[in-house]
Amino acid sequence: RDVVLPTSFETIGHVAHLNLREQHGPHKALIGAVLLDKCPQIRTVVNKCASISSTFRTFSMELLAGDPDLDVAVHESGTTLCFNFGEVFWNSRLQNEHRRILGLIQPGEVVVDVFAGAGPFAVPAAKHRGAFVFANDLNPAAAQCLKANSIQNKVPPDSLIVSNEDGRDFLRGLADQQVQPNHILMNLPELAPDFLPVLWGFQSRPDRELAVKGHVMHVHCYCFSNAEDPRGDAVRRVAAALGVPTDLLQVDEAHVVRSVAVGKEMVCVSFRMPPSIGGQSP
Repeated sequence: RDVVLPTSFETIGHVAHLNLREQHGPHKALIGAVLLDKCPQIRTVVNKCASISSTFRTFSMELLAGDPDLDVAVHESGTTLCFNFGEVFWNSRLQNEHRRILGLIQPGEVVVDVFAGAGPFAVPAAKHRGAFVFANDLNPAAAQCLKANSIQNKVPPDSLIVSNEDGRDFLRGLADQQVQPNHILMNLPELAPDFLPVLWGFQSRPDRELAVKGHVMHVHCYCFSNAEDPRGDAVRRVAAALGVPTDLLQVDEAHVVRSVAVGKEMVCVSFRMPPSIGGQSP
């Protein structure tokens, strides 16, 4: 009688994902059965057992009810993305953020997605926004799904190129190829600021002549903040990672994406990559 029932859950295709409290333990099988009964579209109910801690952003989970089938199909932004929820990171609460970023991309622009996952940015950007996309994920399962999703959604082969490597190596490789991105997406909130210094490679060497006049490289960097002013904190962290004064960082927007927990926010800092200083990074 003293148990507070869960009031929300995440839906990923036919899977219902719960994050139950300890007090729900004795009742978790019943909670799963009720969800199956009340939600016809749900065939599998799982509970998160631990926080995300793996390199690939996956987490351990337990089956509460239904089929042990984690191969899902998610319909988003005019695309169908298929992946295994146990092997590839996904958060349905980011749907609005995916849509917001996609709205910033113009036809013909070059998009670099460093932590692409199953492709919620990359696939619709290439298919519906007319962008040329370089997408990467360190997780082999995610990269494989991304390639399959590109084919399934009939994305032109030369519009979406998939890589499976460390994000730093991925960015350095594109810089070596003299790729000139219009947008760089860095949705790895736990670590993304650590990857920012690599971006100087796109414009810090005069011999590459990459700093084309009028070309602007927009960076969308995600991070977590526990500060009272999460936007200001995120901007300061981005500037510090780049080694530039905060007041010299051309911020287009510092946007709170969602509340992760009490006192913890997910923030996206969208900024224009500063020019190199004397042909060298700071």
